Amino acid sequence: MMEVLSVHDSDFTADCAEYNKELDLVAFGTYELDKESGKRIGSILVGALEDEGRDIKWVYKDQLPGVFDLKWSGCENYLASANADGKCYINKDIGFKSPKMIVASSDDLDDAFCLSLDWNNRVSRTMSNAQVAVSRSDGCISIFDIASDATVNKEWEAHCYFGGAPAETWIVAFDCFSTNILASGADDGKLKMWDLRIDASSGPTRVNNAHDAGVCSIQFSHLNENVFATGSYDHQIRVWDKRKMKSPLYPGEDVGGGVWRLKWHPENPSLLLAACMRSGFMILDCANANESTPVEIITEFRETEERGSWESLGYGVDWVYKNSHSQALVVGASFYNRKLWVLEPKES
Repeated sequence: MMEVLSVHDSDFTADCAEYNKELDLVAFGTYELDKESGKRIGSILVGALEDEGRDIKWVYKDQLPGVFDLKWSGCENYLASANADGKCYINKDIGFKSPKMIVASSDDLDDAFCLSLDWNNRVSRTMSNAQVAVSRSDGCISIFDIASDATVNKEWEAHCYFGGAPAETWIVAFDCFSTNILASGADDGKLKMWDLRIDASSGPTRVNNAHDAGVCSIQFSHLNENVFATGSYDHQIRVWDKRKMKSPLYPGEDVGGGVWRLKWHPENPSLLLAACMRSGFMILDCANANESTPVEIITEFRETEERGSWESLGYGVDWVYKNSHSQALVVGASFYNRKLWVLEPKES
């Protein structure tokens, strides 16, 4: 189980939760379709946890087009968002009086949404050659160079359905040890690997069809250079060795809901945190998993008893891990009830 330390109301339906250890700040993103105007509106809310997570002191709030994803850079205080107007907004100096904003945008958006993003400096922790990858609803991926005012470095059509219609590319992720390598997942159910040193017109370097529905989450481990995890609308969490991708390392674990976000533990390479939509938030342990044994669900949180029954939907989740906190906490965002959670994992 996870104990609720505090719960906070968001202004719109909530879908992102991200923690910055260096700044000790949590960031939440929201997205909502305004039925009257037809506009997709949203916001970013940034706060500091107080009283061991029992309260949040808000330091920054801003309204933007609907926010589908948020990511802090690996160093300095840059916070990037993937937005419903097809743009990526990159805020610098969040938490200070006058934050600066860079807008990264493709020339030809064609009414596409930015659905996810990732920084290439999670491990290198330098802004030298920093890039942001963005995936979009038109099946395209863009790479932006941050040092040159977020100009487009590369852009290509990454995913489409049979017949050529674009497939929503739900997720994109850098290999944080080999940042020329990029993984993407889309509504077509395909997991693709790309080498940025090769012209994208040559196609992906690998295509995997193991998922039975859209691939909506990918995260590479920052502690094990060969391991990454994927989540899908097929309710399965899969852990992979990037050197041999014919099949996952372990049998997929059915969590009872679409797996929208995955986060490896900051210090324990075996622990994986997941936002599982109708099944809420879960922590899984890979330590005893093998070819015949799936990862173990060790604790979970939702407001309903049965897996797959939480209609509020757990979308955003992250670890909070800093010396000022006695142990790792969890922050989460649930969608339809507009709630922002601070949770303390407990042994079952």
